[in-house]
Amino acid sequence: EAWTYLGLSLIIVTIRFGAQWRWMGLGGLAPNDYLMVLAGVTLTTPPLLRALDQAYWQGLTNNAMTDEQRATLDPHSDEYYRRVHGSHTQLFDWLVYTVLLWCLKLCWLLIFKRLGDGVDDMTMKINIGFAIVGVTFLGTFFTMLCSCWPIYRKWQIYLDPGTACIQTWTLIWKNLSTDPYIMSIPLPIVWNANIPRAKKIALVIIFCGVLITAVFGGLLCSYILQGGVKGPQQAGEWSSRESFVAMVVTNLPVLTPLIQRG
Repeated sequence: EAWTYLGLSLIIVTIRFGAQWRWMGLGGLAPNDYLMVLAGVTLTTPPLLRALDQAYWQGLTNNAMTDEQRATLDPHSDEYYRRVHGSHTQLFDWLVYTVLLWCLKLCWLLIFKRLGDGVDDMTMKINIGFAIVGVTFLGTFFTMLCSCWPIYRKWQIYLDPGTACIQTWTLIWKNLSTDPYIMSIPLPIVWNANIPRAKKIALVIIFCGVLITAVFGGLLCSYILQGGVKGPQQAGEWSSRESFVAMVVTNLPVLTPLIQRG
C-alpha cells in the first residue's frame, strides 16, 4: 500500500513539475515547485524505512511489553537488538514524516503568496503563517526528538520509558495550530471575488482539502494511543495515507489550472 501511494505521489509531482516547466520555462518555476520536488524525495524515505524495519527488525520496537518481559529480556539477545534498532528506525521515520508535512505547509503559503501578491492584508497573514509554520516545525521536531531525556529512553527496554516518549499530543497540536490558519488565509478573497459561485465553492473545497489530513492525523494518533504489537505498523500505514492525501491536495491548486489549459 505504501509503495502504491509513493508511486502515485511521484507521478503527481512529475506531472506538476513538467507542466510548470512546459508553460513557464525553467526560469518561471517558483520556489514552491522546487519545494514540492524536495517533498517528493522526502516521501520516498518512509516506505524504505518500513521495509528495512520489517526485513531486519521484524516490526519490533520497545512497545507492547509487560514489566516482567522487559526485566527478563536478555540485552544480548536478538530480540533485544531488534527492538532497539526498530525503535531507532521508528524515531527517524517520525522525524522524516514531520519534515514532509511542514514542506507541504510551506508550499501552501508560497502558493498563497503568489496569489495574493500586492494585497496588504493577505501579505500580513501569509507572513504570520510563515512564522507559525517555522515555530511549530521547530517545536514539533525537537519535541519528537527530545520528549524523552536522556534521548536513549526513546529506545530503552527496561525500565518502561513511559507514555512521555509518545508524541501523540504533539501531532494533534500541530494540526490544530497550523492547518486551519493556513487554509483561512485565501478564503475571504476567494469568497468576495467577482467569479461564478460554483467556481468559488470549488476553490474553497480545494483550499480546505488539506483539513482532510487532520482527520487522517487523528486516526494515526488513535493507533498510537491504542498501542499493541501492531500499533507501530498501523500508525505507519496511516501516516502513509495522510502523506499521500496531503500531497494530492497540495498539488490541486497548481494542477487544476494546468489541466484546464490542456
